[in-house]
Amino acid sequence: MHAMKRSAPPSTSSKHAALVAQACRCIEASEQPPSLDDLAKEAGLSPFHFHRVFKAATGLTPKAYATAQRAQAVRTTLARGTSSVTDAI
Repeated sequence: MHAMKRSAPPSTSSKHAALVAQACRCIEASEQPPSLDDLAKEAGLSPFHFHRVFKAATGLTPKAYATAQRAQAVRTTLARGTSSVTDAI
């Protein structure tokens, strides 16, 4: 008989990468940054562990990532020249 090859389950690092990518999309789509607790709950991890996993993958904490995304959005809006500074923020 032929031995059937089973595909290996995804590695922990690839699972973490997928969770971080999902969290990044959530942060980018949110008007107000989601809390660490909310992001961790969505990922199925403790807040402490999620924070470590996120920082290891991105080099930033979730809060720093959200701040950077918001700053980029403000710069993009201002570069278009169609909004005031107050509106952009």
